[in-house]
Amino acid sequence: MLETYFDDSRTIYRLSNCGLFGHKMEEYAGYLHSKQDLSKNTTREYLRAAAHLSRFALWEGINDLSLLNEDFACKFVNEHLSNCSCERLNKGKYHSTIRGVWQVLNFLSEAKIISQPTDLIQDSLIPRQPQPFKPLKPYPPIQSEYGKPTPPRTDIASQVVIMSNLPESMGGIILQYDEYLDSLFGLSKKTRDAHRLKAMLFLKWIYEEHGFDFQLSSLDAQDILKFQEMCNEYGYSNDYRKTITSCLRGFLRFLRWERIVQDDLTPAVYKLKEWKLSSVPKHIPYETAMLLLSVPDRETVKGKRDYLALLLMLQLGLRANEVIQIELKDISLINGELLIQKTKTHRGRCLPITNEIADAIVDYLRVRPKRPQSELILRAVRPYNPLKSSATLGSVVRQYIEELGLSVPSYGTHLLRHSLATHLVNNGASFKETADILGHTSIETTGIYAKVQIERLKDIALPFPCWEEVCII
Repeated sequence: MLETYFDDSRTIYRLSNCGLFGHKMEEYAGYLHSKQDLSKNTTREYLRAAAHLSRFALWEGINDLSLLNEDFACKFVNEHLSNCSCERLNKGKYHSTIRGVWQVLNFLSEAKIISQPTDLIQDSLIPRQPQPFKPLKPYPPIQSEYGKPTPPRTDIASQVVIMSNLPESMGGIILQYDEYLDSLFGLSKKTRDAHRLKAMLFLKWIYEEHGFDFQLSSLDAQDILKFQEMCNEYGYSNDYRKTITSCLRGFLRFLRWERIVQDDLTPAVYKLKEWKLSSVPKHIPYETAMLLLSVPDRETVKGKRDYLALLLMLQLGLRANEVIQIELKDISLINGELLIQKTKTHRGRCLPITNEIADAIVDYLRVRPKRPQSELILRAVRPYNPLKSSATLGSVVRQYIEELGLSVPSYGTHLLRHSLATHLVNNGASFKETADILGHTSIETTGIYAKVQIERLKDIALPFPCWEEVCII
């Protein structure tokens, strides 16, 4: 049964020889397989959780399955999970492991090996005395080739180490900076995370350069220029260096806004030379993109959900993050309208619902898990929570693209958004109409799609100079 979930024979061997619970792993896999509402990925996580629990029991010197009870599970969660790094870097996220431990306890209780646990909640094993997350050592630096310096690591543990090496007041400044980006500019959480990370890297360099006692009020233009020179030595791509300079300007504006520095240092951040709107949107023919709608199995809950999500992205051009944040109250089937409130730009817009989208919504709501959550899109397996990340829809789109065997320039959900915009512009829609549908705050953003109007560009193309003479020769 383990072969159903793992292809690598080494992984199967490791799970079957993980200690006390190893000889039960095959039977446990069959137990999980009998639960039809568990996806393959969730089952894999639960099997790994069982192996994790078994290794901890081996480390504790336990050699009797009857001791893998509720008290031992709580000890595993309280004392081990928050500090361990058995196989992966501990990022402080182990909800799947906790739910997997609950499944192990249920399995053992049904086998009459332990008594039925009563002090635990089914969907989450709650630690009785939760401990704060203690990050492990960050990744070691990469050995650079060709003598170039290596950029600093940006994993979770490395960020914690960076903050621990900064003055204590810097923690408050970073939090204050996040509030500034949220309240004043309305940036999304993902964008704020990127800005905070670049600010931490800048502060790390400043205090390594000047020492722990350096005051930010003493910043000058030479510091800004030297930091940018250091970034250039890392060999970053042009797009990433553009992100660094943009985030650096934002942080310097914040320092001046809070009167931490008196002078405006943003002119010291040089602009990268780049042709405006030089790139072409990555897209595929709209007819090809619509083929994705034929892939989901619309006889299942997941298939109905994925079909609805694909329709929203293909017909309304919604971003993945906008799809997962749609709430039931935002849908008006009577008026045929969908209100998009939580957008990237924090500017809501009202879009019309086509008959096809309305039918897909009704079809999905009939089988949607009965949960108190107000979000429209929920997970198709227990515990049926709302999708937390737009990356989930990204993996869905990638899966269906690979099933069709399409040749695409990218696999993200934005591929569908770009394909719709290109289709609209090429079929007579004005830039203003396209901008309203996509939710662009500036029509210049929509202007990039002018470069994909191949047929119209042919009409205005000028003849090559002196082409008559060339033809004669």
